[in-house]
Amino acid sequence: MGTVPLCTFHVQSGTVPNCTSAPLFAPMTHGGDIYRNKVHMDFSVNLNPMGTPAEVTRAMEAALQRSGVYPDTKQEALKEAMKVNFGVEPETITFGSGASELIMAVVRALNPKTALVFEPTFTGYTHALESVNCSIHRVILKESEGFHLTRAHFEVIKSRPEVIFICDPVNPTGFNIDLDVFGAILKSAKENGSKVILDESFYALSDRALTVDEKKRNELIKAYDNLYIIRSFTKLLAIPGIRAGYVLSAPKNIEALSKQL
Repeated sequence: MGTVPLCTFHVQSGTVPNCTSAPLFAPMTHGGDIYRNKVHMDFSVNLNPMGTPAEVTRAMEAALQRSGVYPDTKQEALKEAMKVNFGVEPETITFGSGASELIMAVVRALNPKTALVFEPTFTGYTHALESVNCSIHRVILKESEGFHLTRAHFEVIKSRPEVIFICDPVNPTGFNIDLDVFGAILKSAKENGSKVILDESFYALSDRALTVDEKKRNELIKAYDNLYIIRSFTKLLAIPGIRAGYVLSAPKNIEALSKQL
């Protein structure tokens, strides 16, 4: 176990103390360790309670007939499907083996020296950032405030971290970020030259998806060329064993990202 510089932003004082050396976080976990323990119900895995849709199961079974064929590296059929169903332009999307691979790929493409992470959250962000020896500034959200992001957290963005990780809905609470706060974070990040990696792995299962659908969210990449939206099929379709997800971003970002996949 090595060490990396860590900073914690104190909301009450509004200051960022000098970075100090601290132990690395524990290795990334993805679900409970069901392979080395007798687990009857894994509460660490959050999936669609309705289970895998029958049509998805049939599609996966049919796909086995093509298991001896390499997939299309240009992903043309997938991109065309996203354009038809969600209005996504092919040059603004690329697919990968789940959100975890895509998070790592985006981080490698950006190769940041400093990053901002709001805790508690998915350990995969730290895992990816540590792989490029990035200094991580951590903002610890308060349980007394429901672990919500508020405008009080914006001050740290002015320190100009190269990358900011945001999770909407927040993992592990499941609450969506307030829309005004969300918009203000994106605006502040762009003004301060920070890239934003927005993890929407659970978005389709959140309350906001009922009023602000994915098509509307997709428009964000036109307004913010510093934004990367990551989504996973794992949660919505209840298929964690089938690694599948995608990234939306400006064409130049997708071109650079694709070189990491």
